[in-house]
Amino acid sequence: MGSCFCVKVNDELDTQSAPLLPKVEAPHDVENDCKSEAVRAEVNEVKIETVATAVRTPPPSSATSAPRELSVMTWNIAGINNNPWEYYVMLDDPNYKSLMSNVEEFMTSDAQKLSVRDVLNEIDSKLLDKLLDLLREKQVVTNANEQRCKEVLESDIEKNYVTACVDAFLCNKHVGQHRLISWPDRLLNTIDDKHGGFVYRPTPINYYPTKFADKADWFAQWLAFMRDTGIDILVNQKNNKYADGYQKAGLGDADDFLFINVVLLCVFDAILVFMLFEIERQSNINWQDLKMQCHKILNKDKLMNTVGILNRVYGDCDVLFLQEVRNNFVDAIGADNELKAKYQIVFPQEKSKNNQTSIVCLKKTCFGAEAKIEEVSQEFYDCYKGSVKIGKGDLIALKVSKPNLMLVSFHGDTGGLATADVLSVIDEVVKEKEWRATHKLVIGLDANTYYDEFVGDKKDKFYSCGECNELLKRLSMAHCFDYDALPQHHTSNCPRTYLQPQLNKAVKRSDMHNKFVSFRSPKDYIMFYRDQFTLNADQTMLDNTGNKHYNGDVEYVLPAQRFPSDHAIVSTKLTMK
Repeated sequence: MGSCFCVKVNDELDTQSAPLLPKVEAPHDVENDCKSEAVRAEVNEVKIETVATAVRTPPPSSATSAPRELSVMTWNIAGINNNPWEYYVMLDDPNYKSLMSNVEEFMTSDAQKLSVRDVLNEIDSKLLDKLLDLLREKQVVTNANEQRCKEVLESDIEKNYVTACVDAFLCNKHVGQHRLISWPDRLLNTIDDKHGGFVYRPTPINYYPTKFADKADWFAQWLAFMRDTGIDILVNQKNNKYADGYQKAGLGDADDFLFINVVLLCVFDAILVFMLFEIERQSNINWQDLKMQCHKILNKDKLMNTVGILNRVYGDCDVLFLQEVRNNFVDAIGADNELKAKYQIVFPQEKSKNNQTSIVCLKKTCFGAEAKIEEVSQEFYDCYKGSVKIGKGDLIALKVSKPNLMLVSFHGDTGGLATADVLSVIDEVVKEKEWRATHKLVIGLDANTYYDEFVGDKKDKFYSCGECNELLKRLSMAHCFDYDALPQHHTSNCPRTYLQPQLNKAVKRSDMHNKFVSFRSPKDYIMFYRDQFTLNADQTMLDNTGNKHYNGDVEYVLPAQRFPSDHAIVSTKLTMK
């Protein structure tokens, strides 16, 4: 494992011999200083009512002078993943790495020798019969369609899936093409209940809280869930675009689509349960205990660990750009949280439907009582004509006075294909509205860019760092990595495991050392106009440990035990011109 260090981002990366640079934790220098931290009145989430009207002013502060130097950070804090195993996690427990290696070995070797029928018989020799009984009970199989269901079972499921080896089942292109398994998994993996909690399907790939005593106990719990909850949900959703596509392909109607999905979902879950209990039997690694460790890091404690880093390490920043923030963030962190005392936490009026909203936090002592905050996000949405759609909540734009700033927080699509259009429309709008002359622009964003060497001829799928740099030059913008130097260090390192449905995207541990890959890239930036700010490049820092240090080792994946996001933090200081 390479050394942890506080990286000076325009240096060459050498994880074996990189110098340990001093941490940059001193308070930022401001004109007349932002002296008073005394006013710590509780702040509620700022909700902007209209674009045209300046919203409420921040609570009083004795600091009213505009800072010459602006300390900013950007961080995609990452939404909660319902599958604790989907991406590799950096756990302290060595059993985690051993388990993932055993899963990889099973999926790439044992799965080619083991038939699906052998797996089902190992769990319950009457597994399919019991499943059919349940489907009759729930009226999925009726007198009218029982003969058809038997035909599907015998001529399709038995012939094409049950007699196949496990590897062929999991890699079946027909399954992926018609959203078999993925459709019911999406609906039943994690279900919001009416009390604000969650209901989970009994499967290894979610946060189902009840432990399974053994493989047979899993099947009993699975049948009970499907009887009480699961099948009713699927029946109500059986007429959908995937069922339409299934019918247009001449494969069957919506009832056939429902039937085959229930059966294949059961087979899929059964394979995962069988594999994990077999690994446990051979290695004495308790996979369910490890799943609970992942739950604690990735779900249960994720929010407060995130806020803890913001308070403890970045509480001196004037502006926090955050992305993929849950819509209940302000309420969830608690009324007395230090972050509320220090910052105005500003959400856009229209939040993300996916519960992953971009926000801006303004330090009260640096934006005084006279400062006004106006959300102008809609101006940018109205002018956006990009081919890749951006949803409400993906972008927030604020006009702030004293000092006069235009602040934008944004997170892009997976391939970064919307990023160029978003940057262009930001430039277009601030010029058209003549804000460029009156307000200094700072953007904190997850641009989802990739190394040029990886993108190559795949520019229709991925946006490269080089393309982004060329665009910034044309727009007279720069970024925090020494104005326009190509970023040298990745901010995201998230390889997929073999414990998730898209096995074609799984990464072998040995392949983590490959240099230019899709799962490791420099994605996060702070951007600004060149004629508005001077960059203090030696103050630009990456942090993927939560303590202003950067670990560049390719085997150091994110999230980690003490770092709850899959994106590094980027921070810098800008001097206003």
